[in-house]
Parts: sequence; structure tokens; C-alpha cells
Amino acid sequence: AGTASFRGISIDLEPDNDDNYVTTMVDGEEQRVYNGPTLDVKAVIQDLQQRLADRDAVITNLTTRIQTLEANTTPAPTPQPTPTPAPTNLIPDEWSHIEKLKALKELISEMNL
Repeated sequence: AGTASFRGISIDLEPDNDDNYVTTMVDGEEQRVYNGPTLDVKAVIQDLQQRLADRDAVITNLTTRIQTLEANTTPAPTPQPTPTPAPTNLIPDEWSHIEKLKALKELISEMNL
């Protein structure tokens, strides 16, 4: 296995467009140098890493809130005269975290929070 090290990687986004080049003199020779739009790969990766970390924090926060809500759910009194008991847990335990988050989002939306 080998290793590679780079200071920075940029990708020329429009290298086929002649308008994206300037002419400059280097050691008495005229050279074309790319001066068009580029993509800074390091900046993109760092941005994506930060957005992923932020999203993970939001998911952790929402999961904690769901667990708190479920822990504080108390059974509703049995309606009278109907003997059917009211549900005690609005979000079933067998739902995945994604399903629970969607349900929480819908509940919050309904409450106009």
C-alpha cells in the first residue's frame, strides 16, 4: 500500500472553453494558463463533513426528544361509556428511528410549532 499527499486539489470545470485561458509570458515564452471556474475538492469535502456532523447532531437531539416524549406519555383515561382504551403510545416501539422522526415532524407540524 502506498500513500499520497497533496496540498490541495482543484478541478478545472471548463477546460475545453478557450475563453477560460489567459496568456502569460514565462521565461520569454508565451503560455496559456487556465483562469476559468474550478472546484476546490478539499473545501467541498470539509463542507460535506461539517454538514454531516451537524445533521448527526440534529438526529441525536430529535431521538432524545422522542425518547423523552415517549417516557412522559401517560395512559389516557378509558372513555366512558365506551370500553375501548385510548392508546398510551402514539409512536409504536417497533417503528424505526426514521419512522419515529417522521411521525414527530408530522405532530410538530400539526401543532404549528
